[in-house]
Amino acid sequence: MNLHNNYDINTGVIFLEFTYNLEDHPASLLHEMTERLEFILVAHKIIPTRFHPDGDGITHVQYKTNITLSCGETSFDFFFALKLLLTDVMKIRELLIYQKRMNFNDGLDNYVEFLEDLLIKYREILTDNKIDMIVNKFIINIKKESNKNLNQIDNSIHKATQDFENPHPSIFKNGYAYQMFIELKELTVKQNTVVADYSFIFHNMKAKPINAINSTVTEPAFIEFLNTNFQTDISVLKLPFRNPAHKKPIYTSIVNKYLTNP
Repeated sequence: MNLHNNYDINTGVIFLEFTYNLEDHPASLLHEMTERLEFILVAHKIIPTRFHPDGDGITHVQYKTNITLSCGETSFDFFFALKLLLTDVMKIRELLIYQKRMNFNDGLDNYVEFLEDLLIKYREILTDNKIDMIVNKFIINIKKESNKNLNQIDNSIHKATQDFENPHPSIFKNGYAYQMFIELKELTVKQNTVVADYSFIFHNMKAKPINAINSTVTEPAFIEFLNTNFQTDISVLKLPFRNPAHKKPIYTSIVNKYLTNP
């Protein structure tokens, strides 16, 4: 029985499939999963099982709650490892490709680093089941693919810079990069989520292979640039990485628009 209906890191779906084949997994892993689930449930204002007020005994109803974790959220790495463990080996590559797009915005370096750290941190789970071999093969393959396309993408995003003015060359690579920033700002920045929205723009535009924001630009420097030029009043010193799913189609659409410029 396969209870996965997609490749999201959905804690409720993962719990159901894990407990369906409970005899295949060590009790310590179940204990760690339920502890983490209780923390996640409390964070989502859901009463965990052991605090359930009805007094009718233990029930798993809360653990089944569908909560989809995104990169950067608490226990994302743990449930990512469980997702790998519970996925048919013939589907693991599809899962890895899906997560690369949905949670890492197709950024190679961050994703490879995440996967390599995951294999180390959860080696007992993943090595015993040979999953590490599949993930390592995937890492090698995407590095090869990326090296083939990197120059072409980099040239596309940075050529013909005279078509757009770049009033802030210390921040942006060229006029195309600045124009991308303006469009992303207009489409994604909301008054009540300014820090999170600009954080999304900063980290995605600075990531490889786009490199639209200069590599030397720090988070405090970008915040100062925003406060000086766009009437923001951001007082934090860091822009925490967030990659909300609803913004990804907008970002991808704008990036593709500028990548296809002659």
